[in-house]
Amino acid sequence: MVNLGSITGPIHSIEHQYQASDDATMALGRHIITSGVDLRFMQSGVVSAGNGNLEACCGIYVFNAGPTNSGYGKTPGGPGGYPFASFLLGVPVQTIVTGNALPYYYRYRTVAAFFQDDFKVRPSLTLNLGVRWQYVSPRAEKYNRQASLDLKHPMLVQNANGSTSYAFNYLFSGDASGSRYLEPTHKLNFEPRFGFAWTPHIRWNKRNSFVVRGGYGISHIAATATGRDPQPAFSAGNPGNFSYLQWTGRPGSPIPGRPLSGGVDPNYLISLGRNNPLVFTDPTAAQIPPDGLLCLGCPIRDPRLPSTAMTFVDSNKTPYIQTWNLTTQSDLGHSLVVTLTYMGQKGTHLPSGKFNLNNPDPEQFAALLDQGGNPDEMIPDPLGRKDRNGQPINVARRDLMRPFPLLGDVFVLGITNNNSIYHAGTIALERRFKGVLGFRFNYTFSKSIDDSSDGMGDFNNQFNWGYSFLQDPTDRKGNRSVSNYDSRHRFNLTLNADLPLGRGRQFLNRGGWTNLLVGGWSLNAVGTLYSGYPFAPLLGDANGIPGAQASGLAIRPSLVPGVPLINPRWTRDHAHDVPYFNPEAFARPAYGQIGDSPRTMDYLRGPWRPGLNLSVFKSLYPFENRRRYVQLRGEFFNALNRTWFTMNPNSSVKVFNSGPPISRTGLSLAGPIPYLVGSVPKYPVGTRENIIATYYNYNFGVFNKDNNNSGRIIQLAIKVFW
Repeated sequence: MVNLGSITGPIHSIEHQYQASDDATMALGRHIITSGVDLRFMQSGVVSAGNGNLEACCGIYVFNAGPTNSGYGKTPGGPGGYPFASFLLGVPVQTIVTGNALPYYYRYRTVAAFFQDDFKVRPSLTLNLGVRWQYVSPRAEKYNRQASLDLKHPMLVQNANGSTSYAFNYLFSGDASGSRYLEPTHKLNFEPRFGFAWTPHIRWNKRNSFVVRGGYGISHIAATATGRDPQPAFSAGNPGNFSYLQWTGRPGSPIPGRPLSGGVDPNYLISLGRNNPLVFTDPTAAQIPPDGLLCLGCPIRDPRLPSTAMTFVDSNKTPYIQTWNLTTQSDLGHSLVVTLTYMGQKGTHLPSGKFNLNNPDPEQFAALLDQGGNPDEMIPDPLGRKDRNGQPINVARRDLMRPFPLLGDVFVLGITNNNSIYHAGTIALERRFKGVLGFRFNYTFSKSIDDSSDGMGDFNNQFNWGYSFLQDPTDRKGNRSVSNYDSRHRFNLTLNADLPLGRGRQFLNRGGWTNLLVGGWSLNAVGTLYSGYPFAPLLGDANGIPGAQASGLAIRPSLVPGVPLINPRWTRDHAHDVPYFNPEAFARPAYGQIGDSPRTMDYLRGPWRPGLNLSVFKSLYPFENRRRYVQLRGEFFNALNRTWFTMNPNSSVKVFNSGPPISRTGLSLAGPIPYLVGSVPKYPVGTRENIIATYYNYNFGVFNKDNNNSGRIIQLAIKVFW
């Protein structure tokens, strides 16, 4: 199945930034004083996707093999068909498109000032003393089209069946809330800075070839839980959803064999670019209630309500990072310089992920599973709620088990509880290019630890800033482990060399054919060797814990003591067929329990990643003017043809593809995972092993070849300098 896009994407954004800054420098004896200010005003005009805005380019379009299989014209389900072919034809089987394109005009302000004194205490010692202050406003909207769920003032409403429940209002920014912002403001962000450079005048340093440098500073992060996208996205909670079989017809179709497609012409199938889906807009979508209140949970659901309820914390701390370093450098002579460096970095009050405060009750949830029920089954609302057209609505069973059954999921944003720490030591040896050779070699030993390696708050996008899945967002200690991107050992080498061969060189100093063959050659090399990243295993399902998936959480497996973590059956010859990480080392936790595996496993890492890129140049001077010459070039990427084995973070880290049938009273699936790769015996139907084998993810721990680096690439070229 090809799934293209999201309901509110892509986003059409136009940004403007206005800046005024100035600084002044003054020399006063041994002091150089610098101070300045920086004022910025930023505008971001955002229009969420919608049929009324960008027509059929946006939203979710699902393509499968149906429209292109051989039986689809008469009987669905014939042989053949290819999802991508259906995509090329522009014929989806399902569309989910937001009808309202609501514009947002976001505003941000930044005010900053700094003062610095570079004080030359003596010829061998210089101090850098300074402080910076900055204020970065939260996001405001020109027309106050943003709101947060007000949980402090619940309202008791009477349902149609006579029962009562709590409802809450969305409180729009502006007059209703008393602030233009949804998040707290922080105006006391002072950032001290200190640095020094010292050349010790001692007996063995008469040439002043040894220098010590160091520094410390604080930097605040302009973090916001709202980001750039509309959040909450008002009017996007009621998209048009059309799911149909294109060629089978539908009762009431005026042309037999043709569907009521939901397209501009309902008599013909939806075909993007020819018969786009038709979604009706709601004229009230852009209207803010006069009192700034929008009820969530009232008997009649307002169409402006977002699909996901969100609220922002009343108070938090500004995220900040402390950085410090100490460096010693010594000139060894012969153009060689050795450098020893220690660097540390500590993040405090870093952005945390959202969490759901309205999860279903665990006991009711478990009791339903015990009875063989499905928490996601849609049933007529027993509370008697209706939509704005007076039609009864359906609700999921899990929603009726929540503390506030009228609200659904309620995510809390703006939390800044995460911390991180990083230590690194580096030794570097450098030879400045002189004569024929220059190089730099360094080795870094480091360790990074954090509560979450993902500061985006979505827990899903591993390409933004690491990727982290939290088992319990309220247990920071249980989430703390080495960072997903932690690479303990890193070797780097860069080399530039003009080979000392040919006319005027140290060796084979002659002309003619000898110089033509061996003279004028240059060599460049970049070599790396990095240790692997830690493994971050996931169970792949909620294990009976309500809200674990909807909240963006991910349950982890347990560990089996005494079993090797790296699969002894793995070899490079079968690197993409046999799991590198041993499935037998992991176990399924008991029903309703979380696993004891750490978020990332410091002692279980991927293979080392070597790399070497080379370039060889040969310069020929056939012209009398030596500024005109010909260069033969050969470039070799991944010259050693070594593979960086890399997992797919979306498929290789989960033990199970989906949730197997589980309950408190049914067959227990807890216990070690059998080895299910290769020749696996057929387990009797209904046994624990059979169920696990049915739902097991056969990509678990396997290096996906599509994620590996490229093989050796050779480029040959001739370059003429004229």
